[in-house]
Amino acid sequence: VSAMYRGCSAFSRFVSFGLRINTRQSSGLVEAFAVSKCPDQAWEEYETMKQRGQKLDQDAYDALISALARVGSSDRMFTIINEMHQRDMNASNDSYTSVIECCTRCGDVDKAFFLTRTLHNKSFMFSERLIQACRSFPALHTKLVCHDILYKE
Repeated sequence: VSAMYRGCSAFSRFVSFGLRINTRQSSGLVEAFAVSKCPDQAWEEYETMKQRGQKLDQDAYDALISALARVGSSDRMFTIINEMHQRDMNASNDSYTSVIECCTRCGDVDKAFFLTRTLHNKSFMFSERLIQACRSFPALHTKLVCHDILYKE
């Protein structure tokens, strides 16, 4: 167990005793749990923030998406992405790439296609790494080419 995880757990216990923390501190806590490879704790803190009416910042969203992608939690990832899009925010190219790679591992072409089509419609600039992730998922790549989102090489 990492020192960061122990520190986050201690901080969470203080909060349970009534210590008030602001949105920036809560986002930092989500990010720290995510970076510590503790996606369940990051998700719990995210849910707690929502109950308090707080919203994550860009870095915390990206860290949470990345942590969820590592464990293959695609439903939770898409919950986060949908929330970001509702707030007119985009995740980073790295986060979107992690999502596509997770969908590739899970074989979920429909979710991957929905995400890439949404990004395309928003005129999001795909990084080369994101494009490569799409091309490495043959079923997704074929669908994207058919819908003129990506072009054949």
